[in-house]
Amino acid sequence: MVESVQPEIILLTHEFYPLQGGIATFCQELASALIRKGCRVEIWGSMGAKLPAPLAAAGCQLRPLPIPADHGVRATWGMAKALRSDLPGRPNAVVIIAEPGPMRAYFIAFRKAPCPLHRLWLILHGSEILRGRKNPLWKWPLEFCLTRATQVGTVSSFNQDLIRSHFPKGKNKVRVLPIGPSVKIMEAGQTYTATKKKQGPPWQILTVARIHPRKGQDLVLQALSLLPVEFRQNIVYRIVGGGRRKSYLQALKNLARASGVTVEFTGPLEEQALWEEYGRADLFVMTSRRHRHSVEGFGLVYLEAGCFALPSLAARSGGVADAVLDGQTGVLVEEGKVTEIRDALERLFTDSTFRLTLGQKAKAYAMNRTWDRVAYDFLQSDLAL
Repeated sequence: MVESVQPEIILLTHEFYPLQGGIATFCQELASALIRKGCRVEIWGSMGAKLPAPLAAAGCQLRPLPIPADHGVRATWGMAKALRSDLPGRPNAVVIIAEPGPMRAYFIAFRKAPCPLHRLWLILHGSEILRGRKNPLWKWPLEFCLTRATQVGTVSSFNQDLIRSHFPKGKNKVRVLPIGPSVKIMEAGQTYTATKKKQGPPWQILTVARIHPRKGQDLVLQALSLLPVEFRQNIVYRIVGGGRRKSYLQALKNLARASGVTVEFTGPLEEQALWEEYGRADLFVMTSRRHRHSVEGFGLVYLEAGCFALPSLAARSGGVADAVLDGQTGVLVEEGKVTEIRDALERLFTDSTFRLTLGQKAKAYAMNRTWDRVAYDFLQSDLAL
């Protein structure tokens, strides 16, 4: 084990704190774990990015680029310009492309120029793989980065199979990363599960996700409306999350009014309020589905719910089966099947022993997946640490 050299890591992302979501959490937790393993970490993010206090205290560096926190043309070209200008002077760095936007920026920066001598780690989440099968604007950057990468990590066996089937250049490089919840949410789960989890009604169902058709909130509302009236009268459904899909949000509100269930839209919540939501809930539900070329690559939020001893009701979509173990940490239904969602809800609230047992197993499963393992796997393979 080499301890005299402190690896220099540059992590590229358009989505970072204070933004919330799977990629922002992924980047924050990976950076923290790499620092704990002795690496120097510098994050290149959007102009709104900030370092959370623990990362700043640990010595992480942040370089906010003059780009928006999205995957638009301005963000892509702005990051490409920074990469082309500065990476050639950092030959000993390890560059991590943490999400789809920087992947395209990297391709633009170096497709017609010699690549710098740095190592490249590529992390794939799912949707960019689906897009890359047919769309040249995604296929060319993906193949370029797969060729250049020394390591390729992805978040589920579904994604790994897609890469091996459709992108031979990454076939022998890709492996599944054992990603987990944040350390903070693990600690919160220990506090907020101490006095909850009842057997009988009233029941509280929780969804935490963007207001977006892929997340399947409409399917849950349709399923709730099909439950017997004695169930509907004893359910509160809390939908947490924001988004720009105003027409979809209005459709959800229309479904909510017709469902016969008490439905509450909270919008996005700060950490403390979110933890309280998890703590009060009896069941986590997110029945994601494929939407155009977008898919649930894993579903970190299922593990977050598990930290609070919440079982999950989910759909067999994308990589969800790696996050929710059917019959062990939750229940999986076929994608888009409203009647299966209804039947699963009825079973989970009729059989309290089954529901509570799933919750305990979900907690154990979530707590056993750590970011230190992700960092160790990368470093052991690439840097011999």
